[in-house]
Amino acid sequence: MVYKVNAYKIYWEDEPENFYIGSTQKTLSGRAGQHRTTAKLGATSRLYTTMREKGLNTFKYVMLGSCMVSNMDEQRMFEQTYIDKLKPKLNQMSAYKKNGKPQTITTALDDEIYRQNHRICECGGHYVVSRSKQHFATQKHKEYMSK
Repeated sequence: MVYKVNAYKIYWEDEPENFYIGSTQKTLSGRAGQHRTTAKLGATSRLYTTMREKGLNTFKYVMLGSCMVSNMDEQRMFEQTYIDKLKPKLNQMSAYKKNGKPQTITTALDDEIYRQNHRICECGGHYVVSRSKQHFATQKHKEYMSK
């Protein structure tokens, strides 16, 4: 099964350098609601502690990108791509590791089997080859190609 995931950033306007990177199959507002609930329940990670300190409804969130994936490992690799690039302070661990090292979609392309089934588009999106038509129909791809 191939599905779409969104990578997102949670941040506060008064401290933009303090942020969190995540990924979800859900809508961003739905995932934000889950984060609020988890914070209310007392989770102790940096993200949830910060949410309680600053107020559960004061954070902002923005989508960083989307990708078609075929499993949770691919979703985590996609998320790891943004973690490696943006270096969030509130993430406490890598989203995906292989052999003890963080691995992203880009580094996974070094793996022959992965490379046979996945592509990185010139628009910056990632897609599974068998679902290329879905990727090419995305707003992000169309906007890039119209430039």
